Amino acid sequence: MLGLVLTLTSCGEEVAYQKQDIELREGEPSYVKEAYALGLPYELIEDSELYEDEEAKRSFEKLAKGSLVKILGEAEGDLILVDYNGLRGYVDKTRLKEI
Repeated sequence: MLGLVLTLTSCGEEVAYQKQDIELREGEPSYVKEAYALGLPYELIEDSELYEDEEAKRSFEKLAKGSLVKILGEAEGDLILVDYNGLRGYVDKTRLKEI
């Protein structure tokens, strides 16, 4: 049977910690990221269109808020290539949240 024994020691000096005020800044949550993890699921935070190409000229499916998509790759601009239940298309990446 293997065991692990830890011995905690100190240098003997007492350290006095000072209370510090930390500035809190309020802001809006942002789900837009510079990089997305390929192959991982993301959740739609609002209803979205699934477009056939990165120019977003033609939508072929409507995706409901809460739908899960898998990231397949990035496109230029605001759209990202995803898989939704076997359908491949582009969605607005500002509507994605990492889960």
